Amino acid sequence: MHLIEDVFEEKVRKKLIKDSKDVLELRNPESFTDSQKPSSWFCPNLRHDLRFIHPITYLLNIAENITEQDLDCDNAWITYCRGNENFDFHNHEYDYSAVYYMQTEPHSSGTLFEKGLVSTKQNSVLIFDANLKHKVPSYNPLADRRTLVLDINTNLSQEGKE
Repeated sequence: MHLIEDVFEEKVRKKLIKDSKDVLELRNPESFTDSQKPSSWFCPNLRHDLRFIHPITYLLNIAENITEQDLDCDNAWITYCRGNENFDFHNHEYDYSAVYYMQTEPHSSGTLFEKGLVSTKQNSVLIFDANLKHKVPSYNPLADRRTLVLDINTNLSQEGKE
């Protein structure tokens, strides 16, 4: 598990927040499975969205430097939620997950794993084994939380899927 702070310049972080508001769509909570129960706000895969290509590539490069592997981002999306929403533990069927905390409050920043909370600061990225069960921790019900999440595979695991 790797935590990197002060990832982007402030103007880049603020532009990500602004752009994230444009791509979020209200989604019917009944469309989620029982194991998901995420925010009612949904974002389509952003990995080819021109507004997000640079930040996604930058985060992917950080992950490549940390893991010393050739990586590919399969999915990228914005998660927007408020503190009164409850999330279940889940994992991702990829090699790595990266969570960039673009808008958080001091008590709402981080990811809760089965073995405990990893606290982060706003403008940080947490890169971890995607098989680890995790969820959004509970926090101030009036606080907004926006994250950019990446599902990452090694290029070796991509070759095995073809």
